[in-house]
Amino acid sequence: MMAPSFIFSARSILGPNKFLIKLNIKYKCVSFTQKVVQLKLLSATFEMVSMKKLTLYNACRAKIDTQLSELQSAIDKVQESIVGEENSTSGNKFETARAMGQEELDRLNRTINNAIRERNILSQISPEKECSTAQLGAVITTNKKMMYLCVGIGKIEVDGQTVFAISAISPIARSLMGLGVGEEVVFAGKKEKILAIH
Repeated sequence: MMAPSFIFSARSILGPNKFLIKLNIKYKCVSFTQKVVQLKLLSATFEMVSMKKLTLYNACRAKIDTQLSELQSAIDKVQESIVGEENSTSGNKFETARAMGQEELDRLNRTINNAIRERNILSQISPEKECSTAQLGAVITTNKKMMYLCVGIGKIEVDGQTVFAISAISPIARSLMGLGVGEEVVFAGKKEKILAIH
């Protein structure tokens, strides 16, 4: 005779720090041992998905850190160039070169300040946070693409998969905010269905 069905909440079994915690799983348990084996497999699956999200988070962090390093090198070169022009030229040539150098320096400083802001936003995100709706820190899979709602640094390749890191204030993120699995969003005249949120 088949044992009765049991409903288990993954939250109570796996704890609050696992991934996709709110999923309810229906078991038709033949034995307690089988139930334990199923739970162990489920736990391993959650941990694997959580590790992928952590890998994605780290890839975003590395991209921002690389950008900051490159920008700082560019700033150092422009500053050296301005000092070099000051020592080698005089009069109008110097003033023109200095003005151009300062303009480039201002542009680089704006860009580096923006990258610092993005790094600060990213540092507020916990890659282990459970997300059941589209929100900051969520990885959203639609029938068209996969997006990480964090900061706007563009395309990231993780484990051979393309993920678009988008800012929470971008138009597509605003359209997605608060939506859940199965809901649809229209962006740029195209309809996309949310298949999964992690």
